[in-house]
Amino acid sequence: MSTKNKKLRHDIAFLAISSVVFFAKVCPRFLGLRLFEFIGFIAGFLAKKERNITRENLKKAFPDYSDEKIEKITNGVFKNAGLSFFDGIKLPEYSKEKFFKIVRFSDDKEAKRILDNHQKGIMSLTAHVSCFEIESQTLSILGYPTLAIGTTSFDERIDEIFSKLRKRNGVQYFERDGSVRTILEHFKNGYIMGTLIDQDATKDGVFVDFFGEEAFTPSVPIKMLLKLKIPSLWGFIVREKGDKYVFYIEYGKVSQTGDLTQDCVETAQLYTNRLQEIIEKYPEQWVWMHKRWRRKAKDFPPELSISHYKKGVE
Repeated sequence: MSTKNKKLRHDIAFLAISSVVFFAKVCPRFLGLRLFEFIGFIAGFLAKKERNITRENLKKAFPDYSDEKIEKITNGVFKNAGLSFFDGIKLPEYSKEKFFKIVRFSDDKEAKRILDNHQKGIMSLTAHVSCFEIESQTLSILGYPTLAIGTTSFDERIDEIFSKLRKRNGVQYFERDGSVRTILEHFKNGYIMGTLIDQDATKDGVFVDFFGEEAFTPSVPIKMLLKLKIPSLWGFIVREKGDKYVFYIEYGKVSQTGDLTQDCVETAQLYTNRLQEIIEKYPEQWVWMHKRWRRKAKDFPPELSISHYKKGVE
């Protein structure tokens, strides 16, 4: 592709995303939800590659499901993407009172007990479930110092758009390849850092059992919390009836064998076990269009795989 054509494509993408973000902010929520749900539904047919990946992954995870049920969930996956994209832009614009008429904790007392223990900082392990973008916003709106990590796109202008969206309500946002020292300083100051570990998308990782097959899972955040003894929590936000959200916050279980590699693998497995429970309950709210089982455990050292450890995790 020529430089001129590449620039044109980037310009079109920037203008399109800018327009969509502006529209989502000014559009009434009841109308925007239905519109973006429809857009997601249509996109699910236009994006043939992603739709095929979604189907294949669902069949692997739920081999007993009929083709009709797989198709219904597939449609739901793309509808969810549209709904989540809209609410990720819209909801953080609301007042605190209005925001918490839509978002609630599954257990208010337990969430407060966990979140108030953040003097040393907290590592929040989370996933691409439902409108995950508002997890950090929820905590920051409540007054908890919150740090979010993200990846860069193909265009700096688009990165700036999403950076501004993620920095709303006082959230500190850094790109994934940013300074580790800066992140550690934020932990020392009691920040809660959210990190997504449910995709085969990083260089360093371990293999855990996910729906019966080992899946490559990012390990750097887990190694960090194990080495530095940072408190850990698990966070999942899911959509419920009435286009509202329930935010599950739970203490993160940690393996403590004394062997860093084994503890990393088993801690990742403990988290993945809980994630799988959430996905089984809300299958249409996870990003099945990602190639979750892309890399294979046989191509890596055996100690990075959960199957290497006879004890396993419950």
